[in-house]
Amino acid sequence: MMLSEHYLFCVGHAGGSVRAFERWKSVNQQDVMIMPVMLPGHDERLLEPPCTEWQDIFKEMDACLTGLVEMPFSLFGHSFGARVVYEYCYYLQIHNRQLPEQLFISGCRSPNQLAKIPYLHTLPKQEFYATLVGMG
Repeated sequence: MMLSEHYLFCVGHAGGSVRAFERWKSVNQQDVMIMPVMLPGHDERLLEPPCTEWQDIFKEMDACLTGLVEMPFSLFGHSFGARVVYEYCYYLQIHNRQLPEQLFISGCRSPNQLAKIPYLHTLPKQEFYATLVGMG
């Protein structure tokens, strides 16, 4: 692994693969190292039980950053990955740990914005079906 001046740790969507970030490596500048984060239950770790608690995800993120946190780093998350990196930054902050230089979020609304529609999985069964039908 080449030494870089900056690491960008990337977390994809819930059903996603770290392979989504492979193309980023090919167009990457030399001073930034793309570091896809492979959580349990994904890719080569498919047979491992997935994380069901935030603390378990934070331990996985810590394992990815171990030995590299002396270098400047940033976090990128898409969809569920956006929520992961956001919550991880909060975790780092409350534990007085080094924070990323930048946090990049895509495919996810800000946690301080209320959802315009209720979470579908929380709706009563008939309303859930009606909402699905209304979506087309």
